[in-house]
Amino acid sequence: MKNRYKVIGMCCLIMQLFGLSACIDDTGNYDYMAEDDLLPVTIKPLDESYEAFQGDSLVIIPEFECMDDETRYQYKWYVLQSESRELTVLSEEKDFRKIIPLPQKEYILYFEVKDPELNVYRRATSKLFVTANIQNGWYVLKGIDGMTDFDYMGVDSSRVDNVMKMIVGDARLQGDPLKIMYHPKSYYTESVDEEGNTVILRNQKAIHLISDRDFKTIDAATLQLFKNYEDEFYSFPAGAFPCDINYQKEYLFYLDAGKLYTCYIGGVGKFGMPKNKDAKFDYDLHPQMISNRDMALVFDRKSKTFFKGTHSNEGLSYYRDETGNSLWNSLNAEVVTMLQKSSPEDYSGTGYVILKDYSKSSGTEYALLSMSISTYSTSYPVSAWNTIPQGCYLPYSTVWGAHKNSDCIYFAKGGNVLGVYVNATGLDEREEFFEIRDNDEVADEDGEEIVFIQNIEGRFAGDKEKANYLVVAMNHAKGYKVYFFTIVGKTPEFDIKPKYVLKGEGKAKYVMYYNSSN
Repeated sequence: MKNRYKVIGMCCLIMQLFGLSACIDDTGNYDYMAEDDLLPVTIKPLDESYEAFQGDSLVIIPEFECMDDETRYQYKWYVLQSESRELTVLSEEKDFRKIIPLPQKEYILYFEVKDPELNVYRRATSKLFVTANIQNGWYVLKGIDGMTDFDYMGVDSSRVDNVMKMIVGDARLQGDPLKIMYHPKSYYTESVDEEGNTVILRNQKAIHLISDRDFKTIDAATLQLFKNYEDEFYSFPAGAFPCDINYQKEYLFYLDAGKLYTCYIGGVGKFGMPKNKDAKFDYDLHPQMISNRDMALVFDRKSKTFFKGTHSNEGLSYYRDETGNSLWNSLNAEVVTMLQKSSPEDYSGTGYVILKDYSKSSGTEYALLSMSISTYSTSYPVSAWNTIPQGCYLPYSTVWGAHKNSDCIYFAKGGNVLGVYVNATGLDEREEFFEIRDNDEVADEDGEEIVFIQNIEGRFAGDKEKANYLVVAMNHAKGYKVYFFTIVGKTPEFDIKPKYVLKGEGKAKYVMYYNSSN
């Protein structure tokens, strides 16, 4: 696009009669001068467009013709948002050398040279594309200022904090953070083009974020906003209360206010009606699930029953019991937590359920159920039912994380104490505990609390390839810390000295690794 120039001459009475404005005050002097005599300086064309990363510096050195005296003029660089028409001044220096503080968007960039005595100016325009230097790396979902946001730490050692604030400003997610999830491919969504037509964007990469009150989806490549909460559904759910979300190849599974929703990602990326139970919606699902690429295992707290949910079936399906002859329903038990072990993208899904079992004649006991689910089967999904020994802290924790390969669960025991529960019979001690610290010389921070535990494969700038980490996020009075411990092979063991520690402001809740090559 060619640059356009605005040259506005002296104001006259005739122009004022027609409601026109000018850039020079009318002082009563009607001895008109030629434009070039009035403002001899001319701005040479700027580049057609400029690109800049958020938080990085941009340098533009304008060139002039007939510049008589630089000190005579005032200069201003500013941008105008294409949609809102909001004007933001970036600099009042002749040469532009500034860090770009703008959210990721396309802007019209203006450079103005003004003679303050005559109140006349010349202006040049260009386009400015602001993009986020955010791709491969670690994402820390957090709460800050009563809202949900996330910090980014790249494998190239780059860092961007409060990314959602940069994208949507004050329209960040409301409420406390719950989960951030990368959707690596094949996401479809609606968009409006420059002519105002609704078009379908196909095969996009997306990032889904949920808080306890909000839900947003953003473009993983450009960080543009794809959807707000109300845009995620064909019909917005009553009593909206986000709980959990999982991505499985062709489908999204989402829990909201005790109901299960599914979305086929090849449509327009919207959720339909919730799944029904016995042709009714009278159920209240536990706020977690275990899933594979085509289905989700959920637990109804009203009927005390595990169900299978798929996208193709409008209702929830019952499982058969261990004999295969009867329905497995109406358990005399409550679910404490449900933990995903295998990748949700696998055909067969595995995970754990910690169950508070009231059915024993000896009294209440806790059990660890190893779950194995298959797309085309409603057979008994429990591959192992193990009683948790009395005195173990595992069922009383509030934060857990499953090992991806070994039969063990990591859990928090309050403060900075991390527990490891090995699910194997015959052991004298099932649990082992560790204090989490930066190093042996650093004292505990005030109010430390472990809030997230997960086995994640990823890498940092110092890693030649992806490493297998035990990721532990801890909040304290001044912010958060995320510890990365190297797991030893496929065993429950890990190097107690963290290989990396990330620190930031706010209260962490969830950690994700994103690799754009997936």
